[in-house]
Amino acid sequence: MNTRAAAPHPPLGKSAAYGLFAFCLPIWGINWPVLKIALGSMPPNWLNCARMGLCALCLFAALAILRRLRLPGREDLPALLSVGVVMMGIFPATIVMGLEFAQAGRASLLSFIAPLWVTPAAILLFGERLTRLKATGLALGVGGLAVMFNPIGFDWSKGDVVYGNLLLVAGSMVWATTILHMRHHVWRQSPFQLAPWHMLAATLVAALLGLVLESGEPVRWSGTLVWLLVYAGPLATTLTVLGIVAIARSLPAITSSLLFLATPVAGMLASTAILGEALTVTNLAGLALIVLGLGAVAVSETR
Repeated sequence: MNTRAAAPHPPLGKSAAYGLFAFCLPIWGINWPVLKIALGSMPPNWLNCARMGLCALCLFAALAILRRLRLPGREDLPALLSVGVVMMGIFPATIVMGLEFAQAGRASLLSFIAPLWVTPAAILLFGERLTRLKATGLALGVGGLAVMFNPIGFDWSKGDVVYGNLLLVAGSMVWATTILHMRHHVWRQSPFQLAPWHMLAATLVAALLGLVLESGEPVRWSGTLVWLLVYAGPLATTLTVLGIVAIARSLPAITSSLLFLATPVAGMLASTAILGEALTVTNLAGLALIVLGLGAVAVSETR
């Protein structure tokens, strides 16, 4: 391995970024009920530790075989901290701990309200332009989330429910900071080359949280749990760290954060199909608004 300086690694083209998103979306959606099922056998932070660790092993092995394994250069250390520690370490911790007390579909919604925080920051800090179509898409997408969120729909007197939902909202704020940083960081190595180091950092964060918060809690191993970890780790998590980084650095921060609103839609549909969670009229109305919002963003990008 070496740390030889390299020219900045270019982002994907817009068409490639949209194609990658379309490929990853159903896999990300199915991952929500997969994680919900796995939580029945494993504490949340140890679940994160296992799936991040498996993902790191696969990525290290792949890069070693391809002879592309490199130590991160000094220029990419901020990305290692932002993606590895914050996005893949702290963000998933808030998600799986919140998922213990919320339905999988609802958890996927609350985790993806990042546009609420990304849009004003991108405009004020980085001068991104909010076109009329993008503003319409934002309003429709956030309106769809508001309809689907329906805060009247759960009992605020239950402390664990409130705690879980607040964790999910906090996670969306954490993710918003990473979206902004990924867009404006100058990348020296590709997301693929940095991915195993991101996952190693995330594994260490999850292990530390597991030791502090879940020491002594049992893990009920089974063949089903192993398959769930294989899906959630080497498949879904690998595509998360590669796909989200590649998409977020290839498209404007507002656009990428709005695109990611489609993930809770996929998560809710998958949770309905796999876990039997109710798909209510409000959920359907929210889905329709989000789809319209995504369409407005796509039209804006085409123009």
